[in-house]
Amino acid sequence: MKNHYRPGASCLVFGYFVLGYLVLSAVFLFALGTGPAMAAQAMSAQAMAAQATVTTPRAVQLNPNWVYPSSETIVSRPFEPPAQNWLAGHRGVDFRGEIGQEVFATGTGTVVFADQLAGKGVVVISHGLIRTTYEPVTAEVKVGDLVNVGQLIGHLTPGVSHCATTETVWCLHWGAIRNGKYLNPLLLLYPRVRLLPLK
Repeated sequence: MKNHYRPGASCLVFGYFVLGYLVLSAVFLFALGTGPAMAAQAMSAQAMAAQATVTTPRAVQLNPNWVYPSSETIVSRPFEPPAQNWLAGHRGVDFRGEIGQEVFATGTGTVVFADQLAGKGVVVISHGLIRTTYEPVTAEVKVGDLVNVGQLIGHLTPGVSHCATTETVWCLHWGAIRNGKYLNPLLLLYPRVRLLPLK
């Protein structure tokens, strides 16, 4: 029987083996070199995200049932309740405004007053236990109207008020009353937080 062994074929097989080994080695070295770099980049990205979470102020979440009474949200004068009901104070919040500025219902309710009062236009909306007031406003609604949160109820107009004169307007006064007592209306805009006792 003749021997069919061919040295050339063995060399060819060995060459493929060496080539495969070199390719696998190159892939391994590449992974070894880039793996730590990619891991470092991932860790750096996580660190940056964590830092951003810590340093970026958290957005204020407003109560979905209440909105600002106008597009202007800058408070020009805060709520300043008097020490006694008969003393002077600021029983509401003032927002910067101008003649013709739109005024919106801050919550769903029923209009219970929409007329002139002491030389200025006033709108009062009942939301159940709470009533909100808006002045100086020329009403676009009437008593008995049901209004939705964010609905247009009037426009700022001149009047005898700490927010206006008979010729111009510079602010919108927004008030809130619950059970006959004035409260800070800004508290309506933020979700309530319940404090749990420490164990």
